[in-house]
Amino acid sequence: MIIGVKPASVCELEKKGVYNIKTAVKYARGLCCDPMLLLEIN
Repeated sequence: MIIGVKPASVCELEKKGVYNIKTAVKYARGLCCDPMLLLEIN
């Protein structure tokens, strides 16, 4: 677990999307990408 979350948490975010900047930053660090790429912005 690179980012310190359970696989079930990752699965849930994949289904619902990432709407929180803090969550996006946390996941982006593990994925080595820009957090803005992960945010679901309408």
